[in-house]
Amino acid sequence: MKRKQNKKQSAVLEGKGSRGGQDPGLGPPPAKKKPSGLYKPPTHEELQTLKETESLFRTNLIKLQITELISEVKPNSSKEASEALETFLHKLKSELSSIKTTERLKLSEGLRLLPKMIKYPLSFPPSPNIKGHFEFSPPSKIKVTGSYLLETNLKTSPNVNLTVEIPRECLQEKDYMNYRVFHKRALYLSIIAGHLIKKRKLISSLDFTYDLNYPLLPILTLTPKDSSQFTVYIHTTIPADTFPLTKLLPSKSNVRRFARPFPFGEKEEEERECDHEDLPPLPTPHYNSAILLEMGSREKHLEELYSASAVDCPSITEATLLCKTWLHQRGLDQGYGGFTGFHASMVLLYLLRQRKLNHFMSSYQVFRIFLQFLANSNWDERGISLGDRENYPSLPSIDEFHSSFPIVFIDSSGYLNLTAHTSLHQYHALRQEAGLCHALLDKSDGSFGSVFLKPVKPVLKYDALCKFDLSAGNIKGSPLFDRNSDKWEELVFDFGGWVWPGVLDEVMRVIDKGLEGRVQLISQLPVKRNKWAVTAVSPTLAGSDVTLGLIFNTERVYEPLIMGPPADSNEASTFRSFWGEKSELRRFPDGSINEAVLWTEEKGEGEKRNVPRLIIDHILKRHTHIEGVVLTHNTLDSLLSSGKGSIDTREGVSVGVVNAFIELSRELRQLKDLPLEIATVKGASPIFCHTEVHPPLPWNGKSSSKVRSLPLPLVQDHCLHPSCDVTTPTLTPCFHVVMEMEASGKWPDSPDAIDNIKTAFYLSISSSLRKQHGLITGTSKDYIDILKKGYVFRLTIFYLREVSILNDLRTPQSLSKAKGLEKDCISKPLLVSTLNGLHNQFPAYSLGTRLCKKWVCSHLLTNQIPDEAVELLVAHLFLHPGPYLVPGSSVCVLLRFFDLLLSHDWPRDPLLVDLNNQLNDETTSEIISSFSKDRERQPLMFIATPLDHTSKLTKDRPSAPVMGRLLTLAKASLNLLTNQIDSLQIGRESPDFKQIFRSPLTDYHLLIHLDESKVPRLQTGRVSSVDGHHYSHLPIVQFDPVHLYVQALESAYSNLAMFFYDKHGGSVIGVLWKQAAFKPHPFKPNGMQCRVTISKSESKLLVAPDKEVIISDMMILGDGLVRNIEVLETRPS
Repeated sequence: MKRKQNKKQSAVLEGKGSRGGQDPGLGPPPAKKKPSGLYKPPTHEELQTLKETESLFRTNLIKLQITELISEVKPNSSKEASEALETFLHKLKSELSSIKTTERLKLSEGLRLLPKMIKYPLSFPPSPNIKGHFEFSPPSKIKVTGSYLLETNLKTSPNVNLTVEIPRECLQEKDYMNYRVFHKRALYLSIIAGHLIKKRKLISSLDFTYDLNYPLLPILTLTPKDSSQFTVYIHTTIPADTFPLTKLLPSKSNVRRFARPFPFGEKEEEERECDHEDLPPLPTPHYNSAILLEMGSREKHLEELYSASAVDCPSITEATLLCKTWLHQRGLDQGYGGFTGFHASMVLLYLLRQRKLNHFMSSYQVFRIFLQFLANSNWDERGISLGDRENYPSLPSIDEFHSSFPIVFIDSSGYLNLTAHTSLHQYHALRQEAGLCHALLDKSDGSFGSVFLKPVKPVLKYDALCKFDLSAGNIKGSPLFDRNSDKWEELVFDFGGWVWPGVLDEVMRVIDKGLEGRVQLISQLPVKRNKWAVTAVSPTLAGSDVTLGLIFNTERVYEPLIMGPPADSNEASTFRSFWGEKSELRRFPDGSINEAVLWTEEKGEGEKRNVPRLIIDHILKRHTHIEGVVLTHNTLDSLLSSGKGSIDTREGVSVGVVNAFIELSRELRQLKDLPLEIATVKGASPIFCHTEVHPPLPWNGKSSSKVRSLPLPLVQDHCLHPSCDVTTPTLTPCFHVVMEMEASGKWPDSPDAIDNIKTAFYLSISSSLRKQHGLITGTSKDYIDILKKGYVFRLTIFYLREVSILNDLRTPQSLSKAKGLEKDCISKPLLVSTLNGLHNQFPAYSLGTRLCKKWVCSHLLTNQIPDEAVELLVAHLFLHPGPYLVPGSSVCVLLRFFDLLLSHDWPRDPLLVDLNNQLNDETTSEIISSFSKDRERQPLMFIATPLDHTSKLTKDRPSAPVMGRLLTLAKASLNLLTNQIDSLQIGRESPDFKQIFRSPLTDYHLLIHLDESKVPRLQTGRVSSVDGHHYSHLPIVQFDPVHLYVQALESAYSNLAMFFYDKHGGSVIGVLWKQAAFKPHPFKPNGMQCRVTISKSESKLLVAPDKEVIISDMMILGDGLVRNIEVLETRPS
């Protein structure tokens, strides 16, 4: 595919020749060929496009998406903008060429050449003992390089890289020693800045920043006055043959001990007096790489990339845009050591030279190969090189680079490691993202948006963020860095005094070792690129708060025991040295005696979730003297805990209920003298899939009505608080169990007769359970309540044909009953069974679902959003996690839950939850087609599963107002919680994370305040045990006056108002009037309840609901439960 000539390519400010010559981008555009007629044969480009669409793209949609994406990510290239930029660049070249030569001074006195107002961009001045001289001369060459010429700029950060070559007369033979070349380039840029700062008509802003975020490589960044779309970066370069390449090998030392950098204002006399002559030189691999980068590397790389994109594989240009977009959306190109678009371009060049790419490949195919290559790479063990080692065997070996760098990718010179500043953990994050996205592209479920369009936010990507202050404590004097350790000094010399990248690498290695097997990935969150005015002092190089992202291995992350080596092995001393006093000898059941570390002896899951924080806190304190670590993964778990100050989230209670149910099922099957055998016994309550928000404690025969006072009110300033200290009797819920008998032709065909048969079964089963197993039961005509191990199970018998029999009658009552049976006895048990499988497969599913359901209810949406809808939304996060991995913590689940609610296009797309991988392409197409054809009649929140293609679950709920409120609350909660996590700082008070669970109450017309002593769930999940005496009477089952009161309100006034409450202990009911119902309407004799006459015309008597009467009736209906009803006058009607 031919590349179009663009006028902006003439912006290369020096050169001769044409696009195919040695200096790309200079010649006039080639003459356009005249069209040969309407019916001319298809061109090579057209044939290639057809072939791509047919063979290389799975569907036409992907082809269209790629084309549209490319057009969107490219900067706007209007003729006027291009001409304005070209004009600016030519003027800038003239200004740079006109700077006058300065006098020649000793380099140690070079700061005298600084223009007024300009501050030196390095953090330390030239040493008094430094050798060499410096004078400024105008640049010998000025060139445009980088992505602008290659047409691979992104719209998000359009830039032009301008390189100015420092003339040879400004340089000396030994300038690669002792920071001399870095001081010279800093002075050179400072003098340029001093000249340009006066050109206010040409430049609107002028700043310094660090190239590659490396503090020895400051560059100038400026914004044109008349073309603010682009940012121009001014880099320096020196002739390629200035220094011998062999002097810049990674193992070479080019900074002597006497030249140790000291920041401005820091005393150095004491250090200067030390005798360094006998100390061995320290290698400076990063320092050497920075010099190699300055030696004409940018121009050479540009030529290589230009040749590859213009001749060898034209689709590389668009593929580079795809790679850059992918990297940017994941933040992989940010911060020190980021994998930038330049690195991606060089990887594509490597793939081309390895013949993995060819001239006929599409950009999409090239991108997929790029991802696959990164995912399968092992640059940390065996690096790659663009160098021609066959023809130049004298090039240094890759092993030589591995001894100095964790990641190795060498350019064509054979000497420059392009990933010199990339850490091992950054590379692992890159490799993991590549593998994840390559797998996503293999799916046909709309993964394009996940790969290219959706930004990957750290708070959503990582299961936990770990924060600590790297500058806290005496790291230099810690065991990790002894004060006289050469490792610390090596970092000081190699990074020009900026030791923190190297220190952080060492710290992360310690954390990695401590969390071995518990995490899949540890990665540092990128720090934003520093930029400062040329008139300001360069930013401090001291460390600051560090944020690490952790992705858990959920199978092992909370294990309380670390098993060490046998006590008599050689590894035992190493184990004890690492873990210190935490390590102890333990005898295990198999008789072995091993070193081991036990973090907690508690069996509760809440305690175990503290293990990662305990490990990190201990090893940082022991090895680095850093104290104070914050981990965010269990920040909100206390909302699900069993008492004030407790972190027990009651997973054990759910397990106890399930175990009791299994035992009850076995006892039911063992019953004798039943007419029919029991076929199945299934659980149909959330407790059976471990998603009950507050699993109840077992009834233990003690009174639950003992008075306990908690003085805090529930409502303050119209804001609902999630936890309050109030004493109430606890609720004894029942868990729904569905039992099916074996098939028989003796079942009657009449619904009434079927009900009578069921009642007879209930009486027989109840009697048998009492006699054969000694269980306490309570029987009604519709169910049996069975008390087993302190839990009440409500058993319902289901006859499969009863649904069809009721549907055949076609009366409103029979249809309604059939719908209820189908939901309660077929759909719910099947859904519960499926979700229980998710709980077993994904450890974070149940706790995350409970937290999400808690959030929904805390905003008074209990009766507006079905619990099952929340469970399916969370299931979607685990079954379709792209662009992330499966979440591994409750906070991560909650944040992604908010993001799913906000990012999914509910009006246009159904949400497909592929339980058990049963949604094939054909079924998916049918669901989408049916949804699109009749969208107006479909539920607002359409959730399709293999069990429910039409979203029956959400057919009636949520309504449009509730859906709008849900999304508004989700957006506010996501923003607030994200900002709170981002603002966490060591040593400061933690923000109130529970704030997102406090619902604003000012949006309602009425607030019905309940008597807190009558709210049975007010203390749900807050009391760990019940004190009192044994009583012979049984607990009251499923008695919830608040729920019953809301049901009565909805039954009486659902046409006039909507009611909102929190079933998990809420003592306020919000009421929202339906304004349409209060419009005047004609009088009807049977429709005058709570209505008043408002006008009388000649022909009609108009009436409308009377709010005062309604409020009075609500008080009467809630007599004994309602404390008062508050009318919010400020609420708009």
